Amino acid sequence: MGKLTLQKDGALVRQIGIQKDLITIGRSEKCDLPVDNPGVSRIHCQIQYKQNNKTYILHDNGSSNGTFINGVKIPGQQLLKNGDSINLGKFTVIFETEAHDEEAPAKPSVSVTVTAEETPVQIPPRAEHDITGTATARDTSLSLMPMSSPDETLVSEAIKWAGVGAALVFVGTAIWVFF
Repeated sequence: MGKLTLQKDGALVRQIGIQKDLITIGRSEKCDLPVDNPGVSRIHCQIQYKQNNKTYILHDNGSSNGTFINGVKIPGQQLLKNGDSINLGKFTVIFETEAHDEEAPAKPSVSVTVTAEETPVQIPPRAEHDITGTATARDTSLSLMPMSSPDETLVSEAIKWAGVGAALVFVGTAIWVFF
């Protein structure tokens, strides 16, 4: 599965293989990786292997001095990556996984491809009535002005006249009150 290498000042102190899903690290001799240092809590932290997504999580067990990954204090727990340095007091634990552990679970990905078709748009000519009442075709250019429906025109006219009416009522009331 992997291994943990305990170092002090860059010198090898101990190395253990990760053989189970929960590894304890701390000052206690009962820990899987004991660390003899007064700055390390009895059960300082744990490394837990999550089989469902093949990841390792480092949990700080509320240690007095904290647990650091690559020099940064972790807030309770943190995902471990191959080669991470776990700092405990004056000691460093190097976390290494084997090649098959490195394969992260496939993350769903979303891919969007937008294609534009170059199909010409046919704009029919506008019909124009001649003197006899029959429609004749005349080429027109495309208008970029938005077209409004008859309902939109009626609504905008109604709003305009409602505003004019409200203004007249307001002015009439003001004249009646002051005179």
